[in-house]
Amino acid sequence: TNLLMSSSSSTVANIHAGTIVPNNIGLTSITVIATIGSASYSQSFRLFTIIPNDTYYICNKGLLEYVQIDQNSSSPYSGGEKIEVTGLDEADDQKWILTHIGSGYYSIISKASQLALTVQADYLNTANKAIVQTAYTGLDSQKWKIDLSSSGAYIIRPKSGESYATDWCMSAGSS
Repeated sequence: TNLLMSSSSSTVANIHAGTIVPNNIGLTSITVIATIGSASYSQSFRLFTIIPNDTYYICNKGLLEYVQIDQNSSSPYSGGEKIEVTGLDEADDQKWILTHIGSGYYSIISKASQLALTVQADYLNTANKAIVQTAYTGLDSQKWKIDLSSSGAYIIRPKSGESYATDWCMSAGSS
């Protein structure tokens, strides 16, 4: 018996050499329908795709500016430095190492300092507070969920803000 696989929506998934490959980061639901002779069988699956562990630039889609360590800070970094957005200069202080740490969460570590993006402890449910860098210890304020929005931009949310009614996410502002 041969099984022919195809995708009716290439925006959801593609078939490559018999493997179903989701096109979106995060959770994707698909239904596989197999027809054998005159019988048809279907099974629904939920697939989770992660962003590959690698080094990335993080760009604010609206401002076209990039996340970096505060330019008023200098190496060697000791922790506590604020994070800001500015134009792309391709320096290591704008490069971020994303590592999937499980359950859809990522650590985001600066290539320049080897310190983690962290929501300040006293501001877990407060708007417009700075994100700083600290040594990674696995706190919820250092774990980030990254979801692809319908506009094609990624939304980066701290795990530490999930239990609050307001949906906090990483965004650019002034301080």
